[in-house]
Amino acid sequence: MNRRRFIKLVSLTSVMTALAPRQAYSITVFDPSNFAQNILQAIRVLQSNINEARMIANQVISLANDAKNLASLPYDMISEFHTQFSGLFSTVGSINGMMQNLGSLQSRFEELFPNFLMHFDPISRASMAEDVKKQIENTREVMLGAAKTGAQVLENLPQ
Repeated sequence: MNRRRFIKLVSLTSVMTALAPRQAYSITVFDPSNFAQNILQAIRVLQSNINEARMIANQVISLANDAKNLASLPYDMISEFHTQFSGLFSTVGSINGMMQNLGSLQSRFEELFPNFLMHFDPISRASMAEDVKKQIENTREVMLGAAKTGAQVLENLPQ
């Protein structure tokens, strides 16, 4: 090779080498403190999952025991419950029937407990005493009806 050509080749190679991108080297960094915290966090999550699995297993066992207990109940007991609850529901239904008729309930209430302030007229002592007597009698009737209804509901509840 010609010397001049050789120098051109060497200089071109050195220029190309200088301009070529360098290979990046990286150093792996290990942080033992962070690694230990990650391991502890993973252990806590695992313990939580194990506790949750135990709770689910206990619930399954409890449900299985409840199913066994229900299966061992005598069937004649179901008819007894049905009788008691049907009496209770019929009583509650009759109470609901009374409450559903709001128009008559409202008019009956106004009849039993009139609003004296709306029709305020100077009244005599005798008429005031008579009105108080009516109010006491009406209150007694209402309280007796409420007590009877409560007693009927309690009578129909199962022991």
